[in-house]
Amino acid sequence: MKLNTKKGFDFGTNILDVKVPDALRQRVKTGVEYIDGSFGGRGLTPSSVTLFTGTPGAGKTTMMLNLADKLVGNGANVVFNTCEESLFQVKMTADTNSRTPERALGMITNWCKENNAIALVIGQVGKNGQFSGRNVLKHMVDSMLELTVEEDPRSELHGCRILTMTKNRFGGAGHRFYLDLKGTGFRTVAKLSA
Repeated sequence: MKLNTKKGFDFGTNILDVKVPDALRQRVKTGVEYIDGSFGGRGLTPSSVTLFTGTPGAGKTTMMLNLADKLVGNGANVVFNTCEESLFQVKMTADTNSRTPERALGMITNWCKENNAIALVIGQVGKNGQFSGRNVLKHMVDSMLELTVEEDPRSELHGCRILTMTKNRFGGAGHRFYLDLKGTGFRTVAKLSA
């Protein structure tokens, strides 16, 4: 994060003298029970960045589209940006050992911190569902959500999506929602709180 000393803070300012703006203390309720619940029940924190990963085909994009629709319906401004790269583009990036993901996430993080905005970034995953990016990306964000599929055929929740908060600087982690995905979207089947 960039240290901005132009906003009234001198280098070495005592942390006890810093007044947090009221806008940062107002959580943003999404109106989506399993999203708000994953963040501890209070909603999203202004200026925060969340990395959202999970099993391919679990419904990450569908979930984010549903969330965007709900937020817009509640009067929020939402930008949904996506980019998919060809195999050749990914190979060229790998050949140059690029730090593009870190630079891009750094720019998003800085913008959110400077504008009290909220970002949810879908992280690239491999066929096994494991995060494909460098671990430094996990340290750059305020929270991490993961969406997987219950694969055990013996489980009564077989086929359900599992939404888990694995990191949360502004609330508890470990909140888990079991979701059913139908044509109308996600529906909570069960939830566990840490």
